[in-house]
Amino acid sequence: MSVKVESAGHIELDGDRTTVTFERHYAFPRSGVWEAITNPAQLAAWLDEAVVELRVGGRFEIYFDDEPMLGVVTELIDETVLGYSWHAGRTDESHVRWELSDEGDGTRVLLTHTRLSSRSAAGFAAGWHHHMELLVALLQGGREAWDDARFDQLLTEYRATLSN
Repeated sequence: MSVKVESAGHIELDGDRTTVTFERHYAFPRSGVWEAITNPAQLAAWLDEAVVELRVGGRFEIYFDDEPMLGVVTELIDETVLGYSWHAGRTDESHVRWELSDEGDGTRVLLTHTRLSSRSAAGFAAGWHHHMELLVALLQGGREAWDDARFDQLLTEYRATLSN
C-alpha cells in the first residue's frame, strides 16, 4: 500500500517494513542545502544537536531531547548523497538517505528513510515533514523552533491517511 499526505511524504508499506520518502525542490544552491544537512551547527538549527564525522564509517549522531539517535555514515558522495544508519546496531535500526541534485533554479532533495516498522511510519513521516519545514526556514535565513502542535497535526493526518 502507498499513501501520501498533500505534497508531503510518501509512505510505502511492505508487510511489517515501511519506507518514508520526501521529495522537495528548494530554491537554494546544492552547496547550501548540503551544508544544512551535514554541518552540526546548521543541523542544530533545524534538527537537533549533532555530531557528524563526514566519512563512510564516521559517526552521525543526533541528540534529541527524548533519546539520542546514534548512527554511522554508510554512503557519501560530496554534495550529492549522504546515507546513514538510524539507531545503528539496535533491533529497530533503519536507514536514512539524502540525495541532492541541481534542478532549475535550485536543488532537488530526495529524503528516503527505509526499514522502519509499520508501527512507527506515521511518526517518522510527521517528524521528517516538520523537520523539513524547519530546514526551509533555515535556508531562507531564519530559524523556527520545533512546534509540538504542528507535529501533532501532521501525525493525525498521516495516521488518518494510513488507516484509509
